[in-house]
Amino acid sequence: MSKKRREIPVFDHPIIETHCHLDYLKDRPLSDTLEQSQRVNIEKVITIAVSPDNLAAVRELAGSADWVFGTQGIHPHEAETYTDEVEAEIRQHATDDKIVAVGEIGLDYFYDNADRAVQRDVFRRQLQIACDSDRPVVIHSRDADDDTIAILKEFEHSLERRGVIHSFTSGPGLAQYAIDQGFSHFLVDTFDKTAGGLSEFFEWGELGDLCERARRGGLCFVAAGSLGAEQLGAAAAAGVDVIAVRGAATAGVRTAAIDRQAVSGLTAGIRAALSPG
Repeated sequence: MSKKRREIPVFDHPIIETHCHLDYLKDRPLSDTLEQSQRVNIEKVITIAVSPDNLAAVRELAGSADWVFGTQGIHPHEAETYTDEVEAEIRQHATDDKIVAVGEIGLDYFYDNADRAVQRDVFRRQLQIACDSDRPVVIHSRDADDDTIAILKEFEHSLERRGVIHSFTSGPGLAQYAIDQGFSHFLVDTFDKTAGGLSEFFEWGELGDLCERARRGGLCFVAAGSLGAEQLGAAAAAGVDVIAVRGAATAGVRTAAIDRQAVSGLTAGIRAALSPG
C-alpha cells in the first residue's frame, strides 16, 4: 500500500530548491517531477551527487532542463569508495556549465558509515577541488562540529566561494563559525522531531544574537525545528529572516496537507508579535 503524497503549497515567489536527489525518485517519470516543481513556482533545482555511482547520473539530470543544475562530490557515508579515479572525475566535471558546487561532502560521526580518518581525508581532498575549481561547497556535518571547523579553518583563505552547510544538527559553535566565515544562508533546525523543538535547545536571546551577527555579515538566517504557532512570534521578534514550518502549517500532524486556515493563523500571529505596542 503506497503512502499518500503530501500536498505541496504554491509559493508566492520563485523558489530555488538547493538540495534534492532527483535520481532517488524511481516511482514516476522525471518529467512529472519537473512539471510539478514548476507548477508550485520552483524556478531552479540543484540535484546533489553523493557517490561514485551517481556522479554521471547527476550530470545527466543537470542536462534535462535549462533550470536544473547539479553538484559533484562524495558524501561522508561513501568516503571509503573515494579513489584517485573518482577524484579525477570530480575535478574534470566540477567546472561544467551545469555543475554549480562540489558536494555533498563533509563528516558524519552519527552513523559512522566510513572510518573517521578516511572521512577527514576525503573531506580535505574535496575542499581542495572546490578551491581549485572556484566552486562553492555543499557540506554535510553531523555530530562532527570540532573536526568540521578545524578542517574548514585550513581552507579559510583559499575557499573563496563558501557554500551551504547541510544536515546541520549542531550547536552555536559551528553556527557562529559559519556566520563569521561568510556562508550566505544559515539554517538552524532539529533532526529528531520527537526530541523537542528548537526553542528547547536555544534561548531566543541566543538566536537573536546569531541573527544580529548574521545580518551584520549580510547573511540570511533561517530557523526551523518543530516550531509551533506560539514560537513563531518569538522567532520573528528575535530577528529570524525566514521561519520554516511543517506541522504548524497543517490541520493536524506534520505529514498532513498544508492547511490554508492554519497558515493564515500563523501569519496573523507573526504580525501581532511584530506590531508596535
